[in-house]
Amino acid sequence: METTAPVQDPTRPGVPATAEPALPVIREHIVRMPATCLGKPRIVGRRIKVEQVVLWHERQGMSPAQIVSTWPHLTLADIHAALSRIRARRSGVVKRGGPRGG
Repeated sequence: METTAPVQDPTRPGVPATAEPALPVIREHIVRMPATCLGKPRIVGRRIKVEQVVLWHERQGMSPAQIVSTWPHLTLADIHAALSRIRARRSGVVKRGGPRGG
């Protein structure tokens, strides 16, 4: 019996063509409002900006679990959404200044 490889999305190597982008999940945890945090993307219900989470993770070397243990009002989902959002932004999936971009 012959098996065929799943169809790959040509714009995202290694991702099946039927996979949905992660942006809807990011939107559950990240918001951008002009009147809060100077309009920069932040964690929903908090005044913690995505850029702060990224600095903790990339510059201070904190793991998502360490960030949550330091700031227990945040969830792992919040941290992963912030990190995913910055990766999406860097890869061009999320544009700067878009409806939820920043």
